[in-house]
Amino acid sequence: DILPEDGNFSIQLNKPVRNGQHSITCRVLSPYEIQSEPSAAVAVEIHTPDPEIDLSNLRITPNPVKAAGSFWIFVPVSSQVQEVKLILQDKQYELTDSNQSSVFSGIIQAPQNAGIYRLSLLLVTAAGEKVLAEKTAPIQVN
Repeated sequence: DILPEDGNFSIQLNKPVRNGQHSITCRVLSPYEIQSEPSAAVAVEIHTPDPEIDLSNLRITPNPVKAAGSFWIFVPVSSQVQEVKLILQDKQYELTDSNQSSVFSGIIQAPQNAGIYRLSLLLVTAAGEKVLAEKTAPIQVN
């Protein structure tokens, strides 16, 4: 491709770029496939918003749950989230988004002892950024 007269161009990267400082260089490829030296590096800083959990639509069923029984959890998240893990009593449970709808779900075994437990969620974006939402939702075990 030839650069437009104004010198501006755009490119879509094959994979997401993490938050933080990055540098970009360019090379020109001639019609004879001779490659130029890299250009001077241009510094860029990437700032993307943290992923979000839609707490008003987060669902746990049944709640309360019987000790050592199991419960469903449904966690709606923002679209850049690729992975969600539920953390309960220092154990991680991977949730799935089987409908590609940004609602991650799973069946989790409840603790053996009665009490109120706070669930934490670990969200991982497409760029690999990790956000821990601690003590996001309670579950009561009877």
